[in-house]
Amino acid sequence: MKVIQGSVSVLRALVMAGAMTLTACAGGTAGPAGAQQAAPFLGRLPEDEVIYFVMPDRFENGDPSNDRGGLEGGPLETGFDPTRKGFYHGGDLAGLTAQLDYIQGLGATAIWLTPIFENKPVQGPPGAESSGCHGYWIADFTNVDPHLGTREEFRAFVEAAHARGMKVYMDIITNHTADVIKYEECHGLSAPTEAREQGVCPYRSLGDYPFTTLGRPGGAPLNEGFLGLDARDLTEENFARLTRPDYAYTPFVPSGEEAVKTPAWLNNPIHYHNRGDTSFEGENSRLGDFAGLDDLMTESPAVVAGMIEIYKRWITDYRVDGFRIDTARHSDLEGGLIALSRMLPGDDVEYLIVFNADMSDREINLPVDGRARNWVSAYGTCAAQARAPGSYSVSVPALDFVICHSDLTECGA
Repeated sequence: MKVIQGSVSVLRALVMAGAMTLTACAGGTAGPAGAQQAAPFLGRLPEDEVIYFVMPDRFENGDPSNDRGGLEGGPLETGFDPTRKGFYHGGDLAGLTAQLDYIQGLGATAIWLTPIFENKPVQGPPGAESSGCHGYWIADFTNVDPHLGTREEFRAFVEAAHARGMKVYMDIITNHTADVIKYEECHGLSAPTEAREQGVCPYRSLGDYPFTTLGRPGGAPLNEGFLGLDARDLTEENFARLTRPDYAYTPFVPSGEEAVKTPAWLNNPIHYHNRGDTSFEGENSRLGDFAGLDDLMTESPAVVAGMIEIYKRWITDYRVDGFRIDTARHSDLEGGLIALSRMLPGDDVEYLIVFNADMSDREINLPVDGRARNWVSAYGTCAAQARAPGSYSVSVPALDFVICHSDLTECGA
């Protein structure tokens, strides 16, 4: 697999933050109506792709009318200010589609986009606000960010890429949503002034703040019978006992934002860990809020089922060719990839590729149910090929860097 240079930046940190899952359909139909036979480019081996990585907001402004995302007001309301690096600059799907010939002319055979879902336009404490121009602060997982265009424009982009024999890979998030949920102890009216001004909440651990007591060990009992997050306990029966989210902090949703997320189940704090900010060490790397972003409880069967429904629609409605999973090392990665294997369309999937720079020393055991006939490393070496359905141990190879179109550090990411 080759990733080519479109501009100036090496984003090794981006690869270290996530895993990429690519799919190549071996059969079936292509296009939303399903009327055409599979296009020849779908048979191209994933490790032979030359991937152009692009952040649409920083690429080409094809429609200035969407620069403010349909919002009114100044930069703190619309997120648009091309004079500031942390705000939207105006690039969009229309501009990206218009430049497909240029991208293909560089030798690219596939395009990997940063997330195009509708983001919370602006967030951050007073004086440190920035926008969701990078795409990783999702509020509506079912819609295209209005700053980038519409669902119809995304469909037109995918179809235009496919017409040129190019694949489209989406950057997706299952670990977190936009920062909406707050904690009374840090953000409420009775919280210390310093905590409210800085907008941070120290992580509260499982040991000090278990799920089954209010506040800390010795507190009033709650969530009676909930067994925790061990792999054997990740069942609907166990999570039915988790009825209160205030075991560590007291979460609340600010007035006016009670229904800001889509699908609607994402607005319920019970689906989040609610333990405060991660310092990227040990337990809190998986259970803490990533820079304040609401950390989804990816161990929960309800969350897994919800994410399956979300991303299944993007496959069936737009016929995208693959997903890169963001912040994978901060999630229940094994469960998430198992869920992905269940989400993919039956026997159409010939290849899954997983790579992650900081996970080369571990294995992921995946029951792929015969849906993926090959597991292929980032450099094309088959880890499992033409085997019977079962649980495969897949060694995840290292990938040193990605050279990409735009510098995410220039957008506050």
